Amino acid sequence: MCNLYAAEVADKNFQWQASADKNVYAPFNKNLPTEEFNTTSGSVILPNLYDDEIFLIAVRDPDCPISRRYAGKLKELHYQGLKIIFLLTGQLAQQEIAEKDRQRHNLEGVYILDKNRKLSSWLGVQTSAEVYLFNKDAKLKYRGAIDDQYGIGFSRAKAKQTFLSDALNAIRHNQEVQLNATSAPGCIIRQAKRTANDHKVSWNKDIQLLISEKCRSCHRPGQAGPFPLETYQQVYNRREMIRFVLENKVMPPWSLTGDSKRFINNDKYLADADRQKIIDWIDAGAFEGSETDMNIVAEWTSEWKYGQPDAILTSPVTADIPTQGEIEYKYLSIPTNFDKDRWVHTVEVATDTPENTHHIILFVLPPEDSYDKFMPGAQAKTDLNRKELHKMALKGFFSGYIPGLPGVTYQDGSAKLLPKGWRIVLQAHYQSNGKQAQDRPRVGLQFLNKQPNKAINTLAATNIDILIPAQKKNHIETAEYKFNHNGEIVGLYPHMHLRGSAFRYELVKTNGSKEVLLDIPAYDPNWQQYYQFRQPIIIKKGMKLLASGWYDNSESNLNNPDPNTNVRFGLRTRDEMMIGYFDWVDTNNNLNIAN
Repeated sequence: MCNLYAAEVADKNFQWQASADKNVYAPFNKNLPTEEFNTTSGSVILPNLYDDEIFLIAVRDPDCPISRRYAGKLKELHYQGLKIIFLLTGQLAQQEIAEKDRQRHNLEGVYILDKNRKLSSWLGVQTSAEVYLFNKDAKLKYRGAIDDQYGIGFSRAKAKQTFLSDALNAIRHNQEVQLNATSAPGCIIRQAKRTANDHKVSWNKDIQLLISEKCRSCHRPGQAGPFPLETYQQVYNRREMIRFVLENKVMPPWSLTGDSKRFINNDKYLADADRQKIIDWIDAGAFEGSETDMNIVAEWTSEWKYGQPDAILTSPVTADIPTQGEIEYKYLSIPTNFDKDRWVHTVEVATDTPENTHHIILFVLPPEDSYDKFMPGAQAKTDLNRKELHKMALKGFFSGYIPGLPGVTYQDGSAKLLPKGWRIVLQAHYQSNGKQAQDRPRVGLQFLNKQPNKAINTLAATNIDILIPAQKKNHIETAEYKFNHNGEIVGLYPHMHLRGSAFRYELVKTNGSKEVLLDIPAYDPNWQQYYQFRQPIIIKKGMKLLASGWYDNSESNLNNPDPNTNVRFGLRTRDEMMIGYFDWVDTNNNLNIAN
């Protein structure tokens, strides 16, 4: 039964990678337009710009994550002697946007500002990651993606297929380009023809509040969202991309089944009816509506989602983030230096580089406990067995950060203990986005000034003996935790790595019956969410928590770093984990257990 379940859900996470596309429009046999096009420094006539030279037109969108990631490869092509024209189209065709892109990535070349989309229409531009390669006779020979390293829903350490490089080599050797057209995953730029004929739904009356509640926690300045979605014009300019991610359920990132209202932190949940309302509004022309219908939305006045912290602890070490490539976990140790034990009811992480920060896990450790042997590379250099790795993965787990959910605030006078003299260690997972960056994360803490009503501990149902066979698409592993005390579960935090495809928590009662507490049929390693119950789950002695995780170790999982290897439990991203963390209150001996 479990394997059937996995078979049903394993393909539900939307992933889009570059691949051959014979049906896409491309002006392969047409002459370049001979009219003048505006640039950042004047105007150009394309046929006269690079006479008798191979050249490339690269579509750019400085706010698109995939476009950013490919900037480094475009720069490398320029250094290798390829002439490059950068194309900004529609609302992106602005001088300041071109300068932002040029300065951010040190790009060199002509920027065409195609505000009326005439050149874009001639080329058939659809996304922000497309490139168009012309030979010395100014004839188009290839259109599509640079390669397949980056896409929507995945990224690879290196490309498997190098489409542009292959086409360029063929042209330079006077050979036919074998694959001349591919899709190019990126932000949607094409403008569908829509008729503004339905004004029943408007931005001011219906859509603004939805976008504010479900998107603005990330899509505002200084946060992880690649572009802001706070005003009508910002949303209107990105309407085609918004429609795309809503239709394919890429955004908002909330994939569990069942009653989402039972969780406090469910602000990413978007009901199907509301999802369709936004899509229909876009299809009907994205009408703004009357200002008298405008909703009042909350203002974001601080970087701290849960209010000003009582203490802010900054990493004394700076994390360096490279321009591109796979980045191993970085471990940053922060001393607390508090003169007494503190009860923490709110913990939150702020980062200098939200666009680079995949997730951060916080551990609290005593000063004498060394973290050194668990640093990147240590697993390959020392003889750590799985029990030691398991201990590392569980010991001192405190909280976590993901984009839009930077931490947790506990309810009803509950708190976690941070003992005097202990330190906070951050396990930070960064991802490159085309520009070098540095981060010094900050941890904000809010304290109770008295003993808590309930002391919270993080425990886990976990399995250190997992073995995921090579090329196995739907592999299940389970873990179990038996409760020896009465208590309450107040939150759940499932954790797997890149091969994780589904996760489920079930409460096994003393009579053998089961209750599903959390069901994630399309687990996404890019969005590792903490699920905090509105009402705690009551636990009786003798009950069990059953955690089940499904894994896709096949080639169809585009996140999979190596489908040809058997995978075991480990700390590195390329290893796997099977951990069903849960926040727990022991109601029999509450404060003593916490200490």
